[in-house]
Amino acid sequence: MNRLDTLLSQVTIFQRLSNEELSQLAPYFTRKNIGKDDVIFHEGTYGNELFIVADGVIAAFIKLSNNSLREVARFSKGDFFGDMAIFENDVRSATCIAQTSCTLLSLTADDFFAIMNNHPPIAIKIMYDMLTVISQRLLKTGSFLTEMIQWGEAARKRSIIDEFTGVYNRSYFEDTIALLITQEKPFCLIMVDLDYFRKINEQFDHQVGDRAILAIVNILKNTFRESDAICRYGGDEFAIIVNGNNIDEAFNFAEKARVRVHHINCHELGMPNFTLSISMGIAAFPNIGKDIIRTKADEALYMAKERGRNCVVIAS
Repeated sequence: MNRLDTLLSQVTIFQRLSNEELSQLAPYFTRKNIGKDDVIFHEGTYGNELFIVADGVIAAFIKLSNNSLREVARFSKGDFFGDMAIFENDVRSATCIAQTSCTLLSLTADDFFAIMNNHPPIAIKIMYDMLTVISQRLLKTGSFLTEMIQWGEAARKRSIIDEFTGVYNRSYFEDTIALLITQEKPFCLIMVDLDYFRKINEQFDHQVGDRAILAIVNILKNTFRESDAICRYGGDEFAIIVNGNNIDEAFNFAEKARVRVHHINCHELGMPNFTLSISMGIAAFPNIGKDIIRTKADEALYMAKERGRNCVVIAS
């Protein structure tokens, strides 16, 4: 056995191979020396190499929503990693960083398939043992992955949802509008404002004002479609991104919401002898250009206020 054959014999997935089979396998591998803290590959990048640790320790990390890294696995002598890059044409699922000076053996996807074509019995043994190791890894990390998925989903929701109303927040609105414009996808933008909100807070109190906002949000949720995004723009202001640029359809949804808000039982909200209403301005993209779509929707909302409130105006 030469030095590389000896290294391969210490790898878990090659331990059932004979000396002759190891010698046939050795030419397909490339030896790499890695320094401590060197990055082997980054999460989200494409790769076509499987790595085997001949010496040293490698750690795998995933990026959390706050951009910090969390360690999810460690690989030491005899372990392999990066295997999915060979089996699937997809991006790396983690960032792998050397924790010590390391010696790695790399095997490209092309060389792996060459082994399958040229040495089928060897490939079958390797594939079987790889599958066994991968299955064991999944059993060990299953609960952790479930926890991370749940944590990640909760964090994602916290980052895009307005805590008080349960609709999307201003950050989500800004990102979505920018993305739709970049992708040139048609949409209608409806700017919404609760009429006389300051008067509600002054005449009653802020708790009553909060109840009024929630009552209006409930109507918006039950009027617009799931494909439309209702966003809290700030305070008593909302923005609705309506899927598609059918301005008549958007107007009909807006008008239906306006009428329903006007018929809210304000006595139940703690506002006797009061009537709620909203004003709305609508603009459609790309009918109106990307640089002025928001300005035009705001102007239409202002015009609705000027016309006495409690109405819907389409931008011209």
